[in-house]
Amino acid sequence: MRQGRVRGKLVNLANSPSQLIVTAEGLDAAGQSFDSVKASFNGTEKSHVVDLNVANKQLDVGARLKGGFDRDRLSWSGVIGKGRIKSKYATLNQLQPAQLIVNLPYNQGGENRDLKVQLAAHCWQATDQTGKLCLREKLVASPDQGEVNVALQNLDTSLFSVFLPEDIDWNGKINGKAIVGWQRGRPPTINTTLYSDNGKIGLVQDGESTSMTLPYKRVSLIALSVPEGIKLRTDINTGRGARGYAEVIVDPYKDPKPISGALVLNELDLAIFKPFFLVCAS
Repeated sequence: MRQGRVRGKLVNLANSPSQLIVTAEGLDAAGQSFDSVKASFNGTEKSHVVDLNVANKQLDVGARLKGGFDRDRLSWSGVIGKGRIKSKYATLNQLQPAQLIVNLPYNQGGENRDLKVQLAAHCWQATDQTGKLCLREKLVASPDQGEVNVALQNLDTSLFSVFLPEDIDWNGKINGKAIVGWQRGRPPTINTTLYSDNGKIGLVQDGESTSMTLPYKRVSLIALSVPEGIKLRTDINTGRGARGYAEVIVDPYKDPKPISGALVLNELDLAIFKPFFLVCAS
């Protein structure tokens, strides 16, 4: 930590109403770097409210935690609300509070327990948009096992701009679901189906004042775990006769990662794929 400050008053080791305000700059923790961290604590150890905000160059994240800490069980339980995730592309706001339980690593009286997080189903919505990102079922996550089940409903593609090459301008809405599970000693399981209807993909070409635009009727992606690795299927239909698909199997657990499958294109301008080829080459 480059610089930090803690001010406030703990009464009876927070067994009586207490207040703390923590600020930090240049914090490196858990493999992540944060330009700023701000947290305020009001209440007692067993019943309190914590307002938290962390930010770096990519994201600004804030939330309010209301609950209590069990010192004997090393467990925090309560609700998380007023969540906000902001990037330069978009802002997601939490639509409703969600129950949160965090069990810290515990080793006492012959009981050994890893970190475990449980988060109830809830939704987030992009600012000035109708699109939603929803946790469809309760998330249970630990080093031993876990599963995340999310749904995307009319999310604007601007939210995913950070993952695309800079030359690509994608305008559309994304729908679908993604289920990812893991268990210690086994490959993760993936079941994802995403699609976008009636959008367009633009390519800004070097040295040219105008961009190339590819309107489409539907673009889809399916990712599925199979015994050989991960099966990926992508389809594009422009609605004007041009179509294409790629269906491949990738084994991400070998080095180098082998890829096998098929690519079929019909009347598609390959220039639209140039940025992706450059990213793969680099």
